[in-house]
Amino acid sequence: AQDFTRVLGAECDVLLTPAACGPAPVLGGAAEPTREYASDVMTIAASLAGLPALALPVRVLQPAGLPLAVQLIAA
Repeated sequence: AQDFTRVLGAECDVLLTPAACGPAPVLGGAAEPTREYASDVMTIAASLAGLPALALPVRVLQPAGLPLAVQLIAA
C-alpha cells in the first residue's frame, strides 16, 4: 500500500485499471491454463499490496456477448 502511495502521490484516491487481458471466457468452454494465469496478472498487484479492489463489467463485446471488466483499486 505504501508503494502505491509513494508512486501515485496523495492526490490519487482510486486507480482504474483493466481487470483482465481480454473478454471473459465462454461458460462451459475448454479451459486454457495459460490464458487463465495471464488474466490474473491484472489483479495481483492490489492483492499483494493488500488494497481493496472491485472488478466491474463495463462493456459487452459483440457478437460473442462476452463482457470486458475494469477494476477500481483504492489507494
